[in-house]
Amino acid sequence: MSDQILIREQFRKIIEYLPIQGKAVTLFLANTGARTGAILQLRISDVNLDVDPAYADIQDKYFMGMTGGRRVYFNRESVDAINNWLKTREGDYNDLVFGIKSSSFSKMWNRALEKAGLDERDETSKQRFHVYHVHTIRKFFFTQMKKSGMHMIFLNHLMGRHVDASKGMDIPAEESVREEYIKHRDAVKIYED
Repeated sequence: MSDQILIREQFRKIIEYLPIQGKAVTLFLANTGARTGAILQLRISDVNLDVDPAYADIQDKYFMGMTGGRRVYFNRESVDAINNWLKTREGDYNDLVFGIKSSSFSKMWNRALEKAGLDERDETSKQRFHVYHVHTIRKFFFTQMKKSGMHMIFLNHLMGRHVDASKGMDIPAEESVREEYIKHRDAVKIYED
């Protein structure tokens, strides 16, 4: 058995067992399809929570040369979770939005999986990886947006899978990406309004 894609009910169950910080990270990942390593480097100045849809500018330097920077959009549930986290956090986070390392978030995620009864392991792999590991949050975004009909050019752009303009592929204009996200954003909501 390989990794699986989470459904909303499973997300809700896992989120019950996450601290406020973990909820903010999880909802942000589910709403954006961004890579964990990149979003954990986001600074307060990279994020605009006061517009609809809210957005974060993931800087080029957050990727260590893997892909370029881009703007990602996210839903109100992420805005609320981030605001809750920012209001309650204590300590020095060096202006980081989430203030957690990738390895610490993975441990937090795995503990929540256990408590939620969703800590299945892939018995076919030597390492017995979790079936619902952190990267499956990104897969949720891709699957839901694709099912909702989002065009692949926009989906690839939002996920940081940049297309090569030199090969005749279009790189979408930012306003078009924003409009496409708005049209499909309900597909990645974890909670109903």
